[in-house]
Amino acid sequence: RAVQMPSERIPVGALVRDLPGFVKAPPVSAVVLAWGVNEDGQLGLASDRQNVAVPKVVEAFLGMQMSGRTLFRASLVAGSRCTLAIGSDGLVWAWGWNERATLGLDHRQNVQGPTCQRSLALARVRIKQVAVNGWHGLAVSEEGIMYAWGGNEY
Repeated sequence: RAVQMPSERIPVGALVRDLPGFVKAPPVSAVVLAWGVNEDGQLGLASDRQNVAVPKVVEAFLGMQMSGRTLFRASLVAGSRCTLAIGSDGLVWAWGWNERATLGLDHRQNVQGPTCQRSLALARVRIKQVAVNGWHGLAVSEEGIMYAWGGNEY
C-alpha cells in the first residue's frame, strides 16, 4: 500500500534547520527521522503501526551517541521490516519485525518503539558495521569477526 504524501511541499532543510550542529567525528549525537510503512514497528516510533507520510523524530534516539558514518559504513540501517543501529559503545540496537529472529534477540516477538532494544547476542561485542535484509541481520566486530542471525531457510 502506497504512503500518501501531504499536498503542501516541505522546503529542503526545514525539518532540521533548528537542530543543533553535528560533529564530523564519532560519536555523533543522533536526531533520527522516520517515515513510510510502519506495519511492524520498523520506524521506531510510538506503538502505533500506522504508516507515516511526513518525517517524524524517533524520540528514543534523541541525544543518543551513534558510532558515526563513513563511506561504506552507516550507524543506522533499515530493512524492509526492521531496523538496526550501532551506538557509540559498539552495541547493536534492533527493532521491528522479528518472527524469524531477524533482530538477534532471545525471542521472536516484534519490537516497536519508542524503546529500542539492544541485541542480547551481541551485548559484549563491539560492532563496527551492520546490515539487515528481509529475514536476517549481519554484523562485523571491531576484531573483524562476522556474526549472522535470523532466517536461514535458503
